[in-house]
Amino acid sequence: MPELPDVETFRRFVDETSLHRKLVDVRVFNRRVLNGLSPQRLKRALQGQSFRSTARHGKHLFVEVDGSRWLALHFGMTGYLDFGRQRRTGPHDRVVFVFAEEYSLAFVCARLFGRITLADSVEGFVADKRLGPDAMAVSGEEFASRIRRSKATIKSILMDQSQLSGIGNLYSDEILFQSRIHPTFPGHRLTTERAACLYRNTRKVLRMAIGRKADPWAMPQSCLLPHREREGRCPSCRAALTRQTVAGRTAYWCPRCQRK
Repeated sequence: MPELPDVETFRRFVDETSLHRKLVDVRVFNRRVLNGLSPQRLKRALQGQSFRSTARHGKHLFVEVDGSRWLALHFGMTGYLDFGRQRRTGPHDRVVFVFAEEYSLAFVCARLFGRITLADSVEGFVADKRLGPDAMAVSGEEFASRIRRSKATIKSILMDQSQLSGIGNLYSDEILFQSRIHPTFPGHRLTTERAACLYRNTRKVLRMAIGRKADPWAMPQSCLLPHREREGRCPSCRAALTRQTVAGRTAYWCPRCQRK
Protein backbone atom coordinates (compact mmCIF):
# COMPACT_ATOMS: atom_id res chain seq x y z
CA MET A 1 0.00 0.00 0.00
CA PRO A 2 1.38 3.44 -0.86
CA GLU A 3 2.65 5.15 2.29
CA LEU A 4 3.88 8.68 2.98
CA PRO A 5 7.09 8.35 0.90
CA ASP A 6 5.13 7.04 -2.08
CA VAL A 7 2.56 9.84 -1.88
CA GLU A 8 5.26 12.48 -1.52
CA THR A 9 6.85 11.03 -4.66
CA PHE A 10 3.48 11.26 -6.43
CA ARG A 11 3.10 14.87 -5.26
CA ARG A 12 6.43 15.83 -6.73
CA PHE A 13 5.52 13.97 -9.91
CA VAL A 14 2.37 16.07 -10.30
CA ASP A 15 4.42 19.23 -9.68
CA GLU A 16 6.86 18.25 -12.41
CA THR A 17 4.31 17.18 -15.01
CA SER A 18 0.80 18.53 -14.54
CA LEU A 19 0.63 21.98 -12.96
CA HIS A 20 -0.71 24.96 -14.92
CA ARG A 21 -1.99 22.86 -17.82
CA LYS A 22 -5.55 23.50 -18.98
CA LEU A 23 -7.91 20.57 -18.36
CA VAL A 24 -9.98 19.86 -21.46
CA ASP A 25 -11.64 16.63 -20.31
CA VAL A 26 -12.02 14.22 -17.39
CA ARG A 27 -12.65 10.59 -18.32
CA VAL A 28 -13.96 8.25 -15.64
CA PHE A 29 -13.56 4.60 -16.57
CA ASN A 30 -14.67 3.18 -13.22
CA ARG A 31 -16.80 5.25 -10.88
CA ARG A 32 -16.03 2.99 -7.90
CA VAL A 33 -12.98 5.13 -7.15
CA LEU A 34 -15.12 8.27 -6.84
CA ASN A 35 -16.10 9.06 -3.27
CA GLY A 36 -19.23 11.16 -2.79
CA LEU A 37 -19.43 12.55 -6.30
CA SER A 38 -20.56 11.53 -9.76
CA PRO A 39 -18.45 11.49 -12.92
CA GLN A 40 -20.53 14.41 -14.21
CA ARG A 41 -19.88 16.51 -11.11
CA LEU A 42 -16.14 15.81 -11.23
CA LYS A 43 -16.01 16.80 -14.88
CA ARG A 44 -17.97 20.01 -14.29
CA ALA A 45 -15.66 20.98 -11.43
CA LEU A 46 -12.45 20.44 -13.41
CA GLN A 47 -13.08 20.98 -17.10
CA GLY A 48 -11.58 24.25 -18.29
CA GLN A 49 -9.61 24.68 -15.06
CA SER A 50 -5.99 23.86 -14.24
CA PHE A 51 -4.04 22.36 -11.35
CA ARG A 52 -2.38 25.18 -9.39
CA SER A 53 -0.46 23.53 -6.55
CA THR A 54 -0.17 20.36 -4.49
CA ALA A 55 -0.15 19.37 -0.83
CA ARG A 56 0.12 16.13 1.07
CA HIS A 57 -1.13 14.92 4.44
CA GLY A 58 -0.07 11.41 5.35
CA LYS A 59 -1.24 9.05 2.62
CA HIS A 60 -3.49 11.65 0.95
CA LEU A 61 -2.47 13.80 -2.01
CA PHE A 62 -4.23 17.11 -2.60
CA VAL A 63 -4.21 19.01 -5.89
CA GLU A 64 -5.49 22.58 -5.89
CA VAL A 65 -7.84 23.46 -8.73
CA ASP A 66 -8.61 26.99 -9.94
CA GLY A 67 -11.34 28.40 -7.74
CA SER A 68 -9.78 27.26 -4.43
CA ARG A 69 -11.10 23.72 -4.59
CA TRP A 70 -8.98 20.66 -3.92
CA LEU A 71 -8.88 17.27 -5.58
CA ALA A 72 -8.16 14.68 -2.86
CA LEU A 73 -6.59 11.37 -3.86
CA HIS A 74 -5.98 8.25 -1.80
CA PHE A 75 -4.15 5.42 -3.54
CA GLY A 76 -5.50 2.39 -1.71
CA MET A 77 -3.44 -0.78 -2.11
CA THR A 78 -2.11 -0.44 -5.64
CA GLY A 79 -2.74 3.10 -6.90
CA TYR A 80 -0.27 5.37 -8.66
CA LEU A 81 -0.14 8.15 -11.27
CA ASP A 82 1.00 8.02 -14.87
CA PHE A 83 1.59 10.97 -17.20
CA GLY A 84 2.29 11.23 -20.90
CA ARG A 85 1.45 12.63 -24.28
CA GLN A 86 -0.82 10.56 -26.50
CA ARG A 87 -0.59 7.76 -23.93
CA ARG A 88 -2.75 4.72 -24.48
CA THR A 89 -5.46 4.00 -21.95
CA GLY A 90 -4.32 1.13 -19.75
CA PRO A 91 -6.50 -1.67 -18.36
CA HIS A 92 -6.33 -0.23 -14.84
CA ASP A 93 -6.80 3.46 -15.66
CA ARG A 94 -9.74 4.56 -13.49
CA VAL A 95 -9.78 8.33 -14.03
CA VAL A 96 -7.81 10.21 -16.70
CA PHE A 97 -7.34 13.96 -16.52
CA VAL A 98 -6.86 15.18 -20.08
CA PHE A 99 -4.90 18.38 -20.72
CA ALA A 100 -4.46 20.50 -23.81
CA GLU A 101 -1.98 19.33 -26.45
CA GLU A 102 -2.88 15.67 -25.84
CA TYR A 103 -1.17 15.32 -22.46
CA SER A 104 -2.92 13.36 -19.73
CA LEU A 105 -2.51 12.30 -16.11
CA ALA A 106 -4.01 8.92 -15.21
CA PHE A 107 -5.08 7.63 -11.80
CA VAL A 108 -4.17 3.94 -12.12
CA CYS A 109 -5.58 1.56 -9.52
CA ALA A 110 -5.66 -2.17 -10.24
CA ARG A 111 -7.58 -3.31 -7.15
CA LEU A 112 -10.02 -0.36 -7.03
CA PHE A 113 -9.29 0.51 -3.40
CA GLY A 114 -8.14 4.04 -4.25
CA ARG A 115 -10.46 7.01 -3.88
CA ILE A 116 -10.88 10.44 -5.48
CA THR A 117 -13.06 13.20 -4.09
CA LEU A 118 -13.35 16.98 -3.92
CA ALA A 119 -12.62 19.05 -0.81
CA ASP A 120 -13.03 22.71 0.05
CA SER A 121 -9.75 22.74 1.97
CA VAL A 122 -6.99 20.41 3.07
CA GLU A 123 -7.56 21.31 6.72
CA GLY A 124 -11.29 20.63 6.48
CA PHE A 125 -10.69 17.28 4.83
CA VAL A 126 -8.17 16.24 7.50
CA ALA A 127 -10.56 17.25 10.29
CA ASP A 128 -13.53 15.52 8.65
CA LYS A 129 -11.58 12.27 8.28
CA ARG A 130 -10.22 12.61 11.82
CA LEU A 131 -6.66 12.10 10.64
CA GLY A 132 -3.76 12.48 13.02
CA PRO A 133 -0.87 14.85 12.30
CA ASP A 134 1.35 14.16 9.32
CA ALA A 135 4.25 11.93 10.38
CA MET A 136 6.78 14.30 8.81
CA ALA A 137 5.25 17.46 10.29
CA VAL A 138 4.38 16.41 13.86
CA SER A 139 6.52 17.82 16.66
CA GLY A 140 8.61 15.54 18.84
CA GLU A 141 6.49 16.40 21.88
CA GLU A 142 3.18 15.55 20.24
CA PHE A 143 4.66 12.39 18.69
CA ALA A 144 5.82 11.15 22.09
CA SER A 145 2.51 12.06 23.71
CA ARG A 146 0.48 10.13 21.16
CA ILE A 147 2.73 7.08 21.40
CA ARG A 148 3.01 6.96 25.20
CA ARG A 149 -0.67 7.49 26.03
CA SER A 150 -1.75 4.33 24.21
CA LYS A 151 -1.62 0.77 25.56
CA ALA A 152 -1.68 -0.64 22.02
CA THR A 153 1.38 -2.25 20.44
CA ILE A 154 3.91 0.21 19.09
CA LYS A 155 3.49 -1.05 15.52
CA SER A 156 -0.28 -0.62 15.59
CA ILE A 157 0.10 2.94 16.97
CA LEU A 158 2.50 3.88 14.17
CA MET A 159 0.05 2.53 11.59
CA ASP A 160 -3.05 4.11 13.16
CA GLN A 161 -3.91 7.00 10.83
CA SER A 162 -5.91 8.72 13.57
CA GLN A 163 -2.73 8.90 15.64
CA LEU A 164 -0.14 9.59 12.92
CA SER A 165 -0.85 9.99 9.24
CA GLY A 166 1.35 8.39 6.63
CA ILE A 167 3.03 5.31 8.10
CA GLY A 168 1.95 1.84 7.01
CA ASN A 169 3.12 -1.73 7.35
CA LEU A 170 6.37 -1.45 5.41
CA TYR A 171 7.93 1.65 6.91
CA SER A 172 6.73 0.91 10.44
CA ASP A 173 8.89 -2.24 10.29
CA GLU A 174 11.91 -0.20 9.18
CA ILE A 175 11.35 2.51 11.80
CA LEU A 176 11.11 -0.07 14.58
CA PHE A 177 14.19 -1.90 13.30
CA GLN A 178 16.21 1.32 13.27
CA SER A 179 14.98 2.06 16.80
CA ARG A 180 15.62 -1.50 18.05
CA ILE A 181 12.06 -1.76 19.35
CA HIS A 182 9.98 -4.94 19.24
CA PRO A 183 6.76 -4.37 17.24
CA THR A 184 4.53 -5.74 20.02
CA PHE A 185 6.00 -3.54 22.76
CA PRO A 186 3.21 -1.48 24.40
CA GLY A 187 3.34 2.20 23.57
CA HIS A 188 2.63 3.38 27.13
CA ARG A 189 5.72 1.57 28.42
CA LEU A 190 8.07 3.47 26.14
CA THR A 191 10.44 5.76 28.05
CA THR A 192 10.90 9.42 27.13
CA GLU A 193 14.33 8.61 25.73
CA ARG A 194 13.08 5.72 23.61
CA ALA A 195 10.16 7.82 22.33
CA ALA A 196 12.62 10.52 21.27
CA CYS A 197 14.74 7.90 19.50
CA LEU A 198 11.64 6.56 17.74
CA TYR A 199 10.74 10.08 16.60
CA ARG A 200 14.21 10.71 15.17
CA ASN A 201 14.20 7.40 13.34
CA THR A 202 10.71 7.99 11.99
CA ARG A 203 11.87 11.19 10.34
CA LYS A 204 15.15 9.63 9.21
CA VAL A 205 13.50 6.61 7.58
CA LEU A 206 10.79 8.63 5.84
CA ARG A 207 13.32 11.16 4.50
CA MET A 208 15.55 8.34 3.32
CA ALA A 209 12.65 6.62 1.56
CA ILE A 210 11.53 9.84 -0.13
CA GLY A 211 15.07 10.42 -1.35
CA ARG A 212 14.98 6.98 -2.98
CA LYS A 213 11.56 7.60 -4.55
CA ALA A 214 9.89 5.14 -2.19
CA ASP A 215 11.72 2.12 -3.62
CA PRO A 216 12.29 -0.29 -0.69
CA TRP A 217 14.95 -2.17 -2.64
CA ALA A 218 16.92 1.06 -3.11
CA MET A 219 17.27 1.53 0.64
CA PRO A 220 20.79 0.96 2.04
CA GLN A 221 21.73 -2.66 2.74
CA SER A 222 22.03 -1.72 6.42
CA CYS A 223 18.25 -1.25 6.45
CA LEU A 224 15.68 -3.96 7.07
CA LEU A 225 13.62 -3.43 3.90
CA PRO A 226 16.05 -4.92 1.34
CA HIS A 227 16.04 -8.09 3.47
CA ARG A 228 12.35 -8.09 4.41
CA GLU A 229 11.27 -11.41 2.91
CA ARG A 230 10.84 -15.06 3.83
CA GLU A 231 14.18 -16.48 5.00
CA GLY A 232 15.58 -12.95 5.14
CA ARG A 233 18.37 -12.20 7.60
CA CYS A 234 19.09 -9.22 9.80
CA PRO A 235 21.59 -6.87 8.15
CA SER A 236 23.16 -6.16 11.57
CA CYS A 237 23.58 -9.56 13.23
CA ARG A 238 22.59 -11.99 10.45
CA ALA A 239 19.92 -13.65 12.61
CA ALA A 240 16.94 -15.06 10.72
CA LEU A 241 14.16 -12.48 10.63
CA THR A 242 10.92 -13.27 12.43
CA ARG A 243 7.76 -13.06 10.35
CA GLN A 244 4.46 -12.82 12.22
CA THR A 245 1.08 -11.12 12.09
CA VAL A 246 0.99 -8.01 14.28
CA ALA A 247 -1.96 -5.62 14.35
CA GLY A 248 -3.49 -7.55 11.47
CA ARG A 249 -0.47 -7.08 9.19
CA THR A 250 2.56 -9.20 8.36
CA ALA A 251 5.48 -7.81 10.35
CA TYR A 252 9.20 -8.58 10.11
CA TRP A 253 11.78 -7.97 12.82
CA CYS A 254 15.08 -9.23 14.18
CA PRO A 255 14.62 -11.36 17.32
CA ARG A 256 18.12 -10.42 18.55
CA CYS A 257 18.24 -6.70 17.79
CA GLN A 258 14.60 -6.03 18.72
CA ARG A 259 14.14 -7.94 21.96
CA LYS A 260 10.85 -7.47 23.72
